[in-house]
Amino acid sequence: MSGHQKRWKERFGFMSKKNNKILELGCYRGEMSKWFSDNLLDNQYSRLYCVDTWEGSVEYKHNFNNVKKTFRNNIEKSFHNNIKKSKHFKKIKIFKNTTTDFFLTFLKKEKKPIFDLIYIDASHDARNVICDAILSFKALKVGGFIVFDDYEWDKMPHDYERPKMAADSFVEMFRDNVKITHQGYKLIIKKTKEYII
Repeated sequence: MSGHQKRWKERFGFMSKKNNKILELGCYRGEMSKWFSDNLLDNQYSRLYCVDTWEGSVEYKHNFNNVKKTFRNNIEKSFHNNIKKSKHFKKIKIFKNTTTDFFLTFLKKEKKPIFDLIYIDASHDARNVICDAILSFKALKVGGFIVFDDYEWDKMPHDYERPKMAADSFVEMFRDNVKITHQGYKLIIKKTKEYII
């Protein structure tokens, strides 16, 4: 087991036998999707919802046309290959959408929060991340977790083009409703109290 997998096991292993509804925003090649499937979907009712366009995002804007072609031809195929090798492939639902479009449809259908864990790793631009965070909070059950991947990512020149500003703003705005359970390259928060959005 790699160090990365061990840390995930330490933080979320307690969920392994529970009826988990997991939402992954931004799936890339499906490495995390496979880990969720292999480790957190053992309960017969557990499901993983995967959302991605597989067209790249704004952080690739300097070479965006090339990136879009690469994503379509290689990254999406890698994702499907990875999840097909996973333990609970049939419990994975795939939505080829932007995260905003997914939520607009999903929140019309589901009137109550259903997710136990939401992993945010789509666009890294803070203006998109804050939208993902707030909509994720609405869809997350009390006691559930949001993971901000790449919290300390710094490959773009401006802070509003990176996830950290959005994650920090979200935690500050919802300080009465969430608590931080881990802060490092990833930021993990737990929803402690509902707030109706």
